[in-house]
Amino acid sequence: MARASWMIGSLDPLPAQSFTINGNAATFDALPYYLHHDTPSLSALAHLEGQMFLCGVSNPSARLTKDRRVRLSGDANFTVTWPGDSTLRYKVFGFGGDLSGSNDYVATFVSELLWSSGHNASPQRSPVDVGGHTIHDTDIVTSRDGTQTATTHYSLTVE
Repeated sequence: MARASWMIGSLDPLPAQSFTINGNAATFDALPYYLHHDTPSLSALAHLEGQMFLCGVSNPSARLTKDRRVRLSGDANFTVTWPGDSTLRYKVFGFGGDLSGSNDYVATFVSELLWSSGHNASPQRSPVDVGGHTIHDTDIVTSRDGTQTATTHYSLTVE
């Protein structure tokens, strides 16, 4: 399994945001959110997935992909309409515009709350005289769509 280190930042607080999913009102309250966090109430992705569910998206999923972009999906086509100057649309999730006509969307841009080296970790990148990479306290979660996410001390592996 390939691993890469990701640093995930937060907006503290994220300004209150209103948008629509399938024409239904959805909101982000003015709270501190991380792009991804093991505590769902602190995770912008978990909150967006919950809003998708509340707005009628069947089997919603909001995840980070291997190429570091946000992916939104559901069982059927759905739409997301962001305000024109939406902090959520571009800075948090990396989308270039409104979403319509599909059941699967991948952001155009990498979220401004995510930094990674852009390449997988490798034993060849280990410090001299160190045998491999030590892995501590890994939490592995599988979503309904089969995406598997492993969180290791604030680094993320997506398969």
